[in-house]
Amino acid sequence: MEKSVNFYKIILFLPMVFLFLQSFYINFIKIPVYDVVIAFTFIFILYKDKKLLNYIEYFSQLKLIKILYMYIIWVVVTGFILLLFGIFNIQNFIYGVILLFLYNNIIWFLYPALIFPRFFSIKYLIKYLMLAIYVICIYGLLQYFLSKNGIYVLDYVQNIITNRRLASSEILNGNRVYSIFEEPGYLGGFLCINIPLIYNIVFSKYK
Repeated sequence: MEKSVNFYKIILFLPMVFLFLQSFYINFIKIPVYDVVIAFTFIFILYKDKKLLNYIEYFSQLKLIKILYMYIIWVVVTGFILLLFGIFNIQNFIYGVILLFLYNNIIWFLYPALIFPRFFSIKYLIKYLMLAIYVICIYGLLQYFLSKNGIYVLDYVQNIITNRRLASSEILNGNRVYSIFEEPGYLGGFLCINIPLIYNIVFSKYK
């Protein structure tokens, strides 16, 4: 029984791992691995725990979610107007509005709300995020200094986890720090978002 529970938690946790690998793509269909993993995880959750349907229904009544619904409706309507005026074609509309915007927003909001703190505590989440941030920063520095000194071991790893750029025949510039991202600017944006969180967690009185 304990093994099945642990396996269940591993499945639930997989999207948290791929969350940081946004440039890791399934090349032949041009879709991030993260999107596929979280979709299958969602299906798995609903299959294993029918009570979650009631939880989702409860969620849909919250004021914040209703605001999100209004935002989604606004995006769909404006996208449809752009389609009518020929600014969007049907492929742009389906990919940009339905798949990219609706799928990402609904899934990305519902997934953490369903598993935290029901399956994983907030304390566990904070520990994992802090560890992930440290690993990402240390990996970026190692990858940069090794490649600068002619040691390209981590560059092979980089070509796997940022294969979207590799598929478009763009070569990473080894003179800049990328870490697990395909652009140094993405790493900078990641740090700008997370540094206030790191600062507050490190200096928090709650250990």
